[in-house]
Amino acid sequence: MSFFGFTAHVLDSNTIRVIFETPVTGSALNLDSYVLSPVTGIPEIFIPEIVSVEFFDGDMLSISLSLSASLTLSAVYSVSANGILSVDGRTSSTSSYNFTSVVPSPPLSTGSYLSNRSCLDVIFDKLVNDTSLAATALIFPVIQGVEQPSSVLTLVIDPSIPKKNLRFTIPGGLVPGDQFIVRYQNVTDSSFNTASNGEVLLDVHLLTSPPWSYLDLSTPSVISSRVNRVVPPENRVYADVFFNCPMLDADISNVSNWIVTKEGVHLSGMSSPVVAPDAIDDATLISLCSDLNAKFNSHLTSPDIHYPVNVAASSLTISVVGIINDILEKFNSHIVSTPQHTIPDRQNTLPIDRVYDVELIVLLSVVLKIQYNNHIIGSQDGTPYHVINDTQNFVTSPFPSSLKDINGAAIIADELKTRLLVHELGISHSIPDTVNRVT
Repeated sequence: MSFFGFTAHVLDSNTIRVIFETPVTGSALNLDSYVLSPVTGIPEIFIPEIVSVEFFDGDMLSISLSLSASLTLSAVYSVSANGILSVDGRTSSTSSYNFTSVVPSPPLSTGSYLSNRSCLDVIFDKLVNDTSLAATALIFPVIQGVEQPSSVLTLVIDPSIPKKNLRFTIPGGLVPGDQFIVRYQNVTDSSFNTASNGEVLLDVHLLTSPPWSYLDLSTPSVISSRVNRVVPPENRVYADVFFNCPMLDADISNVSNWIVTKEGVHLSGMSSPVVAPDAIDDATLISLCSDLNAKFNSHLTSPDIHYPVNVAASSLTISVVGIINDILEKFNSHIVSTPQHTIPDRQNTLPIDRVYDVELIVLLSVVLKIQYNNHIIGSQDGTPYHVINDTQNFVTSPFPSSLKDINGAAIIADELKTRLLVHELGISHSIPDTVNRVT
């Protein structure tokens, strides 16, 4: 039997190219024909799985093998290719071919955040947790663009930590900063490729103003909240509360830890005290009232004491969120209803859950307008959805000027609510749809 040979080399850290001496048949696409084996590793070698094979180009002379993870840099591997037939009827050699991994692929940091109390996590694009026991890191506070003295971070060893994360303890002597840069060394991924050094900016979300101290970074605090849903029959409002770090179940479930106020509690800033003496006559009473008036007004508007509250904007946002989500639910239900429609309209449904982010609400208002206008005159395979196309109830409100234009979304929501109601009860349907009214 006549055999033909092959060679191999690395295309990138996750791909091997095998080049045959002669054009081959589709037998070269059999994944089981290829075996990757270790030869030498420095100091260790990782053997990824071969997950797919395809022809490299149209001449049928080579294939590329995709791997489940990176090869170890500078390690020597062998690849064998068995049972592959050439176009002229020969069989591939049973010997293997050695090659060296020469493409560096160290783990790269993708972000950093406050994790457990007094800890931060650095996230990488590869599995690093089990193979980076020698990793070290420093944290550099930055004030107005100038780096301050660094502090040593201590690596936390814990099997519950996500495998792409390295967790470090923040030292108590950390210098305050407007920002914090984490510089790490000796981070090794599961393929035994090492990032000798790298840096990432710590993502800090706090309502207090910088510079932030160790106490700010290590103390759990609320950074945002929003109404999730309102359930009138239960006389309940459900809210989502977001923290600057993961919280303990015992703390979250303890009702005595929670206080809800109308405008929010005071921040740590100090009001100027009233210094006018107690009133003993008309003149001192006027002086006291004047001082109280000035100090109280100053207290109310101080950003160091109160969170900024835009009541009008907040009320508008909550209203639009409620209306848009109600329209979404009723619209999706209406357009597939029968016998109101000749056939269900599944082309214009929006299979998404309720949304609460302002930008998503604005975007959803735009999509609902488009899908509604498509629905009222739409058809599928030549069959109209309606007995008569409803050309009288197009939504014509202009699109919002940007994803932050909640006022534009409100205008669309108001018109869409009215138009949808008129459309549902109109003669374009076999019978009126009285079930899916937007309330």
